[in-house]
Amino acid sequence: FEHHNFIQRNRQPKHTMSQLQKLARCMVPPAGVAKKLDWRKLDGTVLSLEIGKHSIGMALAQHPESSCETPVVKALGKIDINRVAHQDNRLTLHPNDVETLREIIKKHSVCGLVVGWPAPSGRLDYNCGLVMHTLQSFQDNDVLNQNRPYALWTPSSLSKDGCDKYGRSAIYAQTAKPQIRSNRERTCTMDAGTILKEFMMEHFEHLNEHNLAA
Repeated sequence: FEHHNFIQRNRQPKHTMSQLQKLARCMVPPAGVAKKLDWRKLDGTVLSLEIGKHSIGMALAQHPESSCETPVVKALGKIDINRVAHQDNRLTLHPNDVETLREIIKKHSVCGLVVGWPAPSGRLDYNCGLVMHTLQSFQDNDVLNQNRPYALWTPSSLSKDGCDKYGRSAIYAQTAKPQIRSNRERTCTMDAGTILKEFMMEHFEHLNEHNLAA
């Protein structure tokens, strides 16, 4: 639940906090997005996003029972994006980039999104904030809503060793090490296709690397 707690702890002006609360209402567990795809198995798809500072990687998946093609997961490549800086330090997307994503969602009848959560060390850092500010741009423009929710997907490379039965890890009690700015702006080690493959294999039976390869 660290990504949900990040929203709650991210101290912003009142109007921005209200926007973050609206964003939280659009977020569901990954199983919630899988359920959406089950309901829309005949015509719906799920879109995965790998959000970076200057680009967004994308991949698309149909429901396994409705897909007449192999593979189930299809890589859509990356789109270059421009960001607009705000006085409260948010980096939102340029309206043209939001419109590009809206067109992709409409074209492919996307019913839910799976977003890579770039916390390979288990820490909430600059990249997590970048993802949340990007998602806020989507929510502000109705790309995300309660009928088209999103889920955050943590890479399988993020070790869960040392967690107690509540999912808490001692890593969050450690003192953060100083890091230079260039290291803050690293990108997630997974691409959008890998994010979506992991999601589909977790929530749909009888899928494997062979029939998921993008």
